[in-house]
Amino acid sequence: MFPLGDDIARGLRYPGVFLLIVVLVGGEGLQWWLGVDFLAFAGFRPFDFSIEPWTSALTLASSVFLHGGIMHLLGNLLFLWVFGRTLEGLFGARNFLLAFPLLGMAGNLVHWVIYPNSDVPVVGASGAIAALMGAYFGLFPRARVRMLFWLAVPLGIWTPKAWLALSIWIALQLFSVLTGEGEVSGVAYAVHVGGFVVGLIAAIVWKVQSIAGEEKLEAYLAERKADNSSIR
Repeated sequence: MFPLGDDIARGLRYPGVFLLIVVLVGGEGLQWWLGVDFLAFAGFRPFDFSIEPWTSALTLASSVFLHGGIMHLLGNLLFLWVFGRTLEGLFGARNFLLAFPLLGMAGNLVHWVIYPNSDVPVVGASGAIAALMGAYFGLFPRARVRMLFWLAVPLGIWTPKAWLALSIWIALQLFSVLTGEGEVSGVAYAVHVGGFVVGLIAAIVWKVQSIAGEEKLEAYLAERKADNSSIR
């Protein structure tokens, strides 16, 4: 299933998301220019991190901005656009941009905990974007998300509440981890699960512990509801 949008974010005034899109596309261009061997150099390799963590620590961050191909990149950009805009609107572009690589690194670390002896380099913003989805789940569970369901051919568009759509998504990722599908397909599902959990926990902590966090969230939702109503 692929997200197409939600009932909160509107318009194009999201500089943080746009900047990340430029950086991620630039990373793909850099890979194409330098060749596939660059992925082995800049990707996060769990085994290397287990042996020499300080030497390979930089790849925790560099791997977040690289991808395994154009389809991998486009899929991540779609999820970034749908879920990132709403979160940027709440937290602001600066905080959003600061959090993104840290969330991606956290997802990589969860993958390392599960597969410490893996010698396969991990690349992609999937962990950071999964963290955004986890944060979205924690902060906007009642938002409506337009989802395109796909099984070889498009099956139609459904608009469930975010808690349901994201529960289905994370359940599929967890199932793939438990069945070892990632080892066959090469997809780092553990990064997805780890990122989602990190994002969810971070969102709950912010909402409960930050000064006026819940009030800020309610004010933001009320503002977006009023703006979207006026557009209609």
